[in-house]
This record gives sequence, structure tokens and C-alpha cells, in this order.
Amino acid sequence: MTTPLRKLRLACRLDPEPVQGWILAHCEALDLVSQGRTPEQARSLLQEEARLYLGWAKELGILAPLLERLAALPAGGEAAFIDIDMTKLN
Repeated sequence: MTTPLRKLRLACRLDPEPVQGWILAHCEALDLVSQGRTPEQARSLLQEEARLYLGWAKELGILAPLLERLAALPAGGEAAFIDIDMTKLN
């Protein structure tokens, strides 16, 4: 019996220099980008975007294949992460 995934940690990258006053945060595993006035805001908004994306995948019934694809990705050297509480997806 497989234990359900409770938390998902995804690597993200924060651009060190603002672009027109905005810090960009990237989650390449999900092909998502977010922006904020501070690195913390950009990362927080990216985390919320990823949670909504995964909730959408769950509603469509494609979450399991998506998680399998994510598990097969090589570990990145990024220092920043976003954590998704999988128990709170729609």
C-alpha cells in the first residue's frame, strides 16, 4: 500500500536582479513563473500558483502522472524551494 504524498518540495529559482522593478521566481518543473516586489513575495506567489496548478491537475485526474514526471526529474542545485501541502489541494 502506497502512503499518500502529504508534502511536495519543488526547486525554484529567483532572479537576482529585478526586471522593471519586479523579482521573478521560476519553477521550471511545472513551467511556472511569478513576480513580486521582494524575493519573499515572488516565492510566496509562486508557491500559491503551484498549489492552484496542482489542484487543477487533481480535478482533471492527471495529478498522479504529473507527480510521476516530477519524481523522474533530476535534482537541481537551486537553493530556493516552494513547499506544497498536498492535503490541502481542492
